[in-house]
Amino acid sequence: MSNLSHLYDVLARKAHTFREYWDWLGEKALVFEYGDRDKPVIFLVGGVDWQCLSTTTIISDALVRFDGDTHILLVPSGVPSNVLGAEHVIAKVLGEDFSSLAEGIEKLRERSQKIYSAGQKEVYLYGNLLVVFSSVELSRGELEDLLRNLSTSFPLYNQVVMTVSGENVDVFLYSEDGIKDPLCFPFLQELFQEISTLNPVVTVVLRCCENWGIKLLGDAAQEHRTLAELLLQQLGVSGVGLGNEQSKAECLTGSQPVIEICVPGRISEEESEKVVHILHSLFNAAYLLVR
Repeated sequence: MSNLSHLYDVLARKAHTFREYWDWLGEKALVFEYGDRDKPVIFLVGGVDWQCLSTTTIISDALVRFDGDTHILLVPSGVPSNVLGAEHVIAKVLGEDFSSLAEGIEKLRERSQKIYSAGQKEVYLYGNLLVVFSSVELSRGELEDLLRNLSTSFPLYNQVVMTVSGENVDVFLYSEDGIKDPLCFPFLQELFQEISTLNPVVTVVLRCCENWGIKLLGDAAQEHRTLAELLLQQLGVSGVGLGNEQSKAECLTGSQPVIEICVPGRISEEESEKVVHILHSLFNAAYLLVR
């Protein structure tokens, strides 16, 4: 938690704490508020993807270095446990440290209760955490099939599922209709619902993805498309167009317009600087382009 604690301390010198909440593993997350409260709010979210700290550091840096009076609500790490990754999560679940990830995985397996098996896949329960051990890495479809079969005898609703293949560890949220985006965690849904009552000018989610990209999620007015196109131009990555998706909109702010900025998990300092510049452009242009 040390990296996040440091970022929180830095942000606290620039902005004040608007809200706090706890994620699926009990890690505290903070929402920071900055700027003129009489102005419409811009809502930013980072740090929701597994073992990816870069979106957290980028949006935190963007706010710390911004000097305008734009009203901003910032969630630097929407799901802190996801950001902190496998070793931190397993250590917190077990309540003790270990010398290597392999040792932590073995201890987790020894202390969990086996509840289901299918071929080379075994499912264990440790408290409220479902752990799937597999000799090979599972595709999303294979994992959904396994959990769907399990759910006939073991009800699964908003269930946190950890998959372990060798030392490859991942965490998913599963519900009756399949694997859900991390943005669908109930604690984030509650936060998004609260923020939606403030009618944000735009919601921006910074995600770790395989490729660069900017997407509009859900229904967006022309002015939001114009804003997204401006950000895309500044991104300056060849072959990247403006995507539009409906599927994730339900896990954000309902009818509120959402822009998703995708950055690679491994990003250079120069590329991080580019994204900070894009966010500053957003802060400066949002009130002009969106009414």
